[in-house]
Amino acid sequence: SWGGKLVESNPVTQAQIDDPLNNPIVIHIGKDVILAAGDSGNEGLAVSFFVRDFADNDSEDWCKETR
Repeated sequence: SWGGKLVESNPVTQAQIDDPLNNPIVIHIGKDVILAAGDSGNEGLAVSFFVRDFADNDSEDWCKETR
């Protein structure tokens, strides 16, 4: 989610699960979504995520935010 707008990402691959250091998860957010949200400030941008699988099961909660 970026500024309350859900942004879908590519599915995680088996390589990312097996070897995350050499296969990082990269999520791209378009400039238009970032500018529309207007949620970045002097202290930086808060980044958090949750996981949803193909059966629409969601993780229990969002991860702790990082900046």
